[in-house]
Amino acid sequence: MIHRIRSLAHAHPPQRLADLGEILQAKIFPLSCLRWEMDRRDVIEDGRRLNDDLLYIVIDGCLDCQIGADRVRLGPGGFMLAPTGVPHGARLPSDTGFLHAFALHYHVYDRCHRSLLARLSRRHGQLGDLAAWNARLTLAGQLLEVQADDGLRHARLLLRKFLIEQILAGTTLHPQSTPLDPRIQACLHQIHEHCAGQHDVANMARRYGLQPARFRQLFTAQVGEPPKRYVQRLRLQQARTLLLNHPELPVAEVARQVGYRDLCHFHKAYRQAFRSTPRGRQIED
Repeated sequence: MIHRIRSLAHAHPPQRLADLGEILQAKIFPLSCLRWEMDRRDVIEDGRRLNDDLLYIVIDGCLDCQIGADRVRLGPGGFMLAPTGVPHGARLPSDTGFLHAFALHYHVYDRCHRSLLARLSRRHGQLGDLAAWNARLTLAGQLLEVQADDGLRHARLLLRKFLIEQILAGTTLHPQSTPLDPRIQACLHQIHEHCAGQHDVANMARRYGLQPARFRQLFTAQVGEPPKRYVQRLRLQQARTLLLNHPELPVAEVARQVGYRDLCHFHKAYRQAFRSTPRGRQIED
């Protein structure tokens, strides 16, 4: 075993080993694994932004994709990654009449509770052994429909395997732009572990020995959004995970579990975030 560990260390540079360590520690929350077969031109409207992370994999056909400022054509085995909030889009080229693809939705956080996928140096590429990946993705989609717990475990392992393969293929993780203040890191951990708790600014500031205005300023500077918005986004993400993977739960119970005391407020916030009702009915503009 010692020889194998030493061999691994010699085979990969320190940065790659560090990135692999981060992948192994990442917190992965699968939402769905959907298989798509279509012939319409507009697959994903250009500029769409999601409140979750998207991995889109082409099995058959071609796709012209936009991910942020990049534009790329994907063929069989090609993939694009669109982290939360990153604009993206996709359409069939004029010489392609049919598309078979998988869309996987996740939330993926690093050990500091920040978006892991946003730190990847590449957001598109090519999978190896497409037949094996097609089988794995098909199984993940089937398990998520009929055995939620087994499906979640399989989907979690699947994305971790995907990320490890990308790091081994040369993708890197950008370092965090600024190290987290220990108080903010402790606060993020508390929010993620106890999403339904009392996380208003006054309580959080008092918990970490700061004035509310200073706490709000520090949190926003380090996390990238105000604490109230961050807590609401996380609660809604967790609510969506519960609703998708445990459809037997009443909406009121899901709202309570993620910290909403007012059901009407929950419905309104959910519709604004996901353009659908909690039970999945799309909201028309």
